Amino acid sequence: MNLRWALDRVRKQVESLTPAARSDAAHELAVEICDEDVVLNQGIGTAGLPLIRAIAGRRKPVLASISSLNAMPGWLAHRRTWKPRLPRI
Repeated sequence: MNLRWALDRVRKQVESLTPAARSDAAHELAVEICDEDVVLNQGIGTAGLPLIRAIAGRRKPVLASISSLNAMPGWLAHRRTWKPRLPRI
């Protein structure tokens, strides 16, 4: 995810709110953005897994392990039990 894009999205949504309401609104949007990112990464993992398996089947085992390491962030995002804890601002 692009941090600049996320910050711009939050700023645009909260700038018209009162200062007292901004923190809660920013936090809610940050959680929403995080959930959207998980869904997108799940899609990437689902689409990429057959490709990784096909490549791993043609390569030496060392290269297959490297491919698995590159896929690790997608695997973590795919796990439904992992949720980042976002601090309130």
